[in-house]
Amino acid sequence: MLAFGLPAIAYSLDALKKERRHELAFEGLRWGDMRRWHEAETDLAKQVGQEIWNKGQKTTMKDQGAGYVARYKATRGFFPIPKTEIDLSNGALKQNAGWDESANFSSWNN
Repeated sequence: MLAFGLPAIAYSLDALKKERRHELAFEGLRWGDMRRWHEAETDLAKQVGQEIWNKGQKTTMKDQGAGYVARYKATRGFFPIPKTEIDLSNGALKQNAGWDESANFSSWNN
């Protein structure tokens, strides 16, 4: 049956992923989808060696020492909880895995 004059379509998870990737590309939702669908590690690994522009200069994406996949595994893709929020929680909040005092991602190359 046609609804509003539109033909019926077949839909799949792959079609849904492709639609969300394009429609929501610049809305900050892609990261959640990549994690939800267990694609983050694969997609992060693909970016190494890709051509990019950095500060107006053409270059290639580097693995940044430990690598993006290793960082993802250490943090499970979660962002750090701001220290101010942890302090204000009176011990109720604990820092997310991979973001303790020993975590050091500041030495990554530009």
